Amino acid sequence: MNNEIEALNSRIGQAVSDLVGGGFRKAYVHVEMADDYGSLGLFYDPGTGAFHYATDDDDALFDLFAELRRRSIAVGMGAWSQATFTLDGTGTFTIDFGFDDISDMGRGAERRQQWIAQHLGAGARVVWPPSP
Repeated sequence: MNNEIEALNSRIGQAVSDLVGGGFRKAYVHVEMADDYGSLGLFYDPGTGAFHYATDDDDALFDLFAELRRRSIAVGMGAWSQATFTLDGTGTFTIDFGFDDISDMGRGAERRQQWIAQHLGAGARVVWPPSP
């Protein structure tokens, strides 16, 4: 892997840890991204068995993924459309990329539910933030 990409992965891991405030068992970032749009969801288990959803209010984490996508394209890894970044509480991470068509934004909620079932578990309990 490219040194710049490795450095970005470390920065992403730190940004995730900062967003969730440290103590967590596992955190997952689900990203869908194209050249001109994208979305990001951060889910973490603080040790309660339920996954909490956190937002990236200043888009710093989203911007890191956008840079990762640009660099991935530049080094010939391809233009991924989906990424799942998994970070455990010890700092170990993995990242998986997908290349599926995400152009139908109307199916975004359906794709998110499928992702939750696949990565968090079919019966996963998600604690969503209160509505403003």
